[in-house]
Amino acid sequence: MAKLTQMQQELYKHIQNVAAQFPPAMLPRYTAAALEFRAPYWDWALGPKGGDIPGVLLSPTIQVTDIDGEIKTIPNPLEHYQFHPLRPGDFVEQVSTTSAQPHTPRNLILI
Repeated sequence: MAKLTQMQQELYKHIQNVAAQFPPAMLPRYTAAALEFRAPYWDWALGPKGGDIPGVLLSPTIQVTDIDGEIKTIPNPLEHYQFHPLRPGDFVEQVSTTSAQPHTPRNLILI
């Protein structure tokens, strides 16, 4: 639990830094949203009682508003993440990618 708390605190800090970079006209909206940030949580271990997999975990891309104010489509890091670079020793097994869809070919692709 301590590691999860540490990770959430670090993520919160980075979100505050990113929000502070928005143009002045957008700054109040994004700094207020950043203060309300909470890490998403879905208990996959509950199975059907936990509900369906949240849609944001299944979409390969998402739209975000970048700090220049432009809406951009980016790879969804909650659906798929490619480690770059993968540092030796980061994992017990050598993996290069993760996937929110465990029964797809992308799931923990061994390298």
